[in-house]
Order: sequence, then C-alpha cells, then structure tokens
Amino acid sequence: MDSIDTILDKLESVYDAAVARLRADVIAFGRDRTIPAPERRSDGSYTYPELRLRYRGGEQPEGRRRAFGRLNAAGLYTTTVTRPALFRDYLAEQLTLISSNYEIEVEVGSSRQEIPFPYVLDGAAGAELAGVDPNEIARHFPSTDLSASRAWRIIPAPIRSISSVSSCSPTITAMSMNSSTGRASSLAAMAVPRWRVRAACC
Repeated sequence: MDSIDTILDKLESVYDAAVARLRADVIAFGRDRTIPAPERRSDGSYTYPELRLRYRGGEQPEGRRRAFGRLNAAGLYTTTVTRPALFRDYLAEQLTLISSNYEIEVEVGSSRQEIPFPYVLDGAAGAELAGVDPNEIARHFPSTDLSASRAWRIIPAPIRSISSVSSCSPTITAMSMNSSTGRASSLAAMAVPRWRVRAACC
C-alpha cells in the first residue's frame, strides 16, 4: 500500500484536475458557446475522485463493535470525496485507523459521480458567465441534484452508523457535502465518507 500521504495527494490531484477542467470548459461555453467533447461526460473528466479500499478478509481486531473505522466483511469498499484538501486530516485519521487494524489495498481513481458545474464557479468565473442562462449550461454540463440538497437540509444531527451491512463509517456523500458547504460551513465537521461494498469477494 502507498503511504497515506501519497494516497491523499492523489485524491487532491484527481479532484483539482476535474474541477479545473470543468471550470475551464464552462467558462469557454459562456464566452463563445464552445460545447465540450461528448466523451467528457463519460470518461471521468468531470467526476469526483473515488477512494477504493480492498479488504480480502481475515481475523477481526479487538474493538470491532465500534461504529467507525471498521470493515465488516471482505470486499471492495468505495467512497467519493469532495475537497480532499479540506478533509485531509480526517481522511488521514480514518485511513490510519483502518490500516492499523486490517490488511488492505488502497487506490485512487475517478468515480462515476459528476461534479455539478455551480460547485466549481468562484467569483471570477461567475463573472464570465454573466447573462448566460444556467439552464443552457445544464444542457451540456453536470448540474445539481436538488433532491440531494433537500435531503441534506433536513438532517437534524450528526449522522451515526445506519447500516450493519456495508458501512464502516457514517454517511455523507461528496454530492451532499458539496451542496451544503456553501450554506452551512459550521456543519463541515459532520462530513464523513460513505463506504460501499461492491463485491463480497476479492
């Protein structure tokens, strides 16, 4: 397994590249209606990074009853990550805890979940799009999932473990976290990855 710092550096690199690519393409569209290549929507160009953790099984460590930092079964655990630089310390803590208790393999790649275009537009980029109908942009670029945003706003308290089937951590996805950070920065400490088991075997 690569060092945790190397893993987190890769997460930041994939995320930063996707954000820069999406922002540049949206601005180009706003300036002269340049439509991005169709493959941008299918090749991971605009997607969140994905952290993949493979656990092949073995003896369970002491303290396995805890609600975090545990792997319930052998398989491939995955989570999308937004703003990895912001959550670097948290991710490092979780990966350190898991890797100290389990034999795991970790890799970083692009996920299939796209970053909505409003999330990559800062003040300067927004100025470039003055007068451009957002609905027109949304025809060619990933846009926000309003249902995810509504679901986030009604959460009344920090989320605890809700599944004994495939979760090793409580759940907030990259999409829901991104939709909230602009509105409720005080809730940032609640952000934790959602790990999903893709396969029950190695």
